[in-house]
Amino acid sequence: MGQYYTPIILDNENKSLPKKAWDAPHYNNGLKLLEHSWIDNNFVAVVEHELLNNPQRLVWAGDYAEPESDGENLSTKVDNKPSLYKKNAPHFDINEIHDTYVVNHDKKEFYKRPEYQEDVWTVNPLPLLTSEGNGCGGGDYFGEACEEMVGTWARDTIELTKEHPTEDYTEIFPEFEE
Repeated sequence: MGQYYTPIILDNENKSLPKKAWDAPHYNNGLKLLEHSWIDNNFVAVVEHELLNNPQRLVWAGDYAEPESDGENLSTKVDNKPSLYKKNAPHFDINEIHDTYVVNHDKKEFYKRPEYQEDVWTVNPLPLLTSEGNGCGGGDYFGEACEEMVGTWARDTIELTKEHPTEDYTEIFPEFEE
């Protein structure tokens, strides 16, 4: 069976406490990781816009991920609190998130967000880097390219910014291929 994913903003102090989440069907997208992890996909773009000049803890939580100490995984915690879901995509200009850097402030890493190219399906690194539970179900990322990077940013403080990060940040090159 396929694993369903929910992008979740976490409390800054408590990495196990969800503050806000999004549900893919409300954006006419699939729930599986690689069904929606594409550059300029409206579902992923709304999460990216949330992070624009607004650093927050992010995880793309799979419903097959390991449970927390309380026996529930983050996906289940959100499902039990439907009030956390953002169900309507805010209206914003997609160009606002173009030409940005995606920055992990905890690991002091960043990458240049790939740009949309007509007729080319480019994997958006953000859902894969922040995923939790990848490899447990159908629709997950099983590619060999950059597989060691999947999930390494889960629950970290992430921001999109037009400003190039300072020299104490390391540039990474997450070029995932389906």
